[in-house]
Amino acid sequence: MKFIVVAFFILFGTSLFSQLEHSTELKNYFSKLPDKVQLAIAVIEDGVPTYYGFIKEGDQIRVSENKDALFEIGSITKVFTSTLLANLIVNGKIKPQATANQYFKFKFKEKESIKLIELSNHTSGLPRLPSNFVTSGFIPDNPYKNYTVTDFQEYLKDGLKLNAKPGMTYDYSNTGAGLLGTIIGVSQKTTYRELIQQLIFDPYEMTATYTSATSIENRMIKGMQEDGNEVANWDWDAFAGTGCIISSVVDLSTFALAQFNPENKELALTHVPTFTINDQMKIGMGWHIVSSSKTGAEYLWHNGGTGGYSSSMALDVLQKNGIILLSNTAPGDGEIDALCFGLLEQLK
Repeated sequence: MKFIVVAFFILFGTSLFSQLEHSTELKNYFSKLPDKVQLAIAVIEDGVPTYYGFIKEGDQIRVSENKDALFEIGSITKVFTSTLLANLIVNGKIKPQATANQYFKFKFKEKESIKLIELSNHTSGLPRLPSNFVTSGFIPDNPYKNYTVTDFQEYLKDGLKLNAKPGMTYDYSNTGAGLLGTIIGVSQKTTYRELIQQLIFDPYEMTATYTSATSIENRMIKGMQEDGNEVANWDWDAFAGTGCIISSVVDLSTFALAQFNPENKELALTHVPTFTINDQMKIGMGWHIVSSSKTGAEYLWHNGGTGGYSSSMALDVLQKNGIILLSNTAPGDGEIDALCFGLLEQLK
């Protein structure tokens, strides 16, 4: 894998890669890349983004102009969903202590009240997926497409079973994020997709960020499985707030740079820890807050994965540094996160 490290070393320069020339993270990540896979990278240093792109062709890694290419970002969508919640709280449209139960005319099977903030920080007690997730229309290669709001309501009424009392335990839940996205739309008498366009994408000038692959397929990098076979894009209904967003490293950098503005009340609210997971990690609204064992810094972080894409985004707000990685291959065993943190900790 030496040629890969050399390619990166030359393009990035000694300031970032002098300590990574023989890094385990770099070698592990590229050793599992199938042919034709691409990696788009944004390096933000002192508030200034720089973009790099690569594609694997046979036994070589070549430069690719992919900074504007579109990738599914998977669960990084959850950060945007929680930012929507923060926006509505800051603007007085949702109360900080609002509960999920109050937005439905029926009673949940479980009588415990679940706060919207508990949906955003994965302490709701909800399972990772609903017990009725595999419906008659379930498509293994497009698993969220046919899970509807009606299915969700039936689950809440008849099948809901909490794994823990709300607010007590961190348990990563796509169910919670999906429910939060649905409630956000209902609360404002619109849809999640319309609201996120209006309150997030437009104000932050994210002109190449979408919530559906429809009509933009020709602009997207084709997603692939780890064996190199192309896969279809995922579609989203009731679980849109979990993972529907499609974006580029340029647009995500625009959103990242906004995180460095302490005067932005809605973004500052998402950075405030709402639950302590362990000694190394807390969680705010959407963002995980990771304590670096190497530098002592705290990073905002989230990653994502769909059938043919993986992503990782980590920000050092105090230093105005960040790394954003988008790849068109299915998630591995954490290599993209190791690479993301490894690169971030090399920045000054």
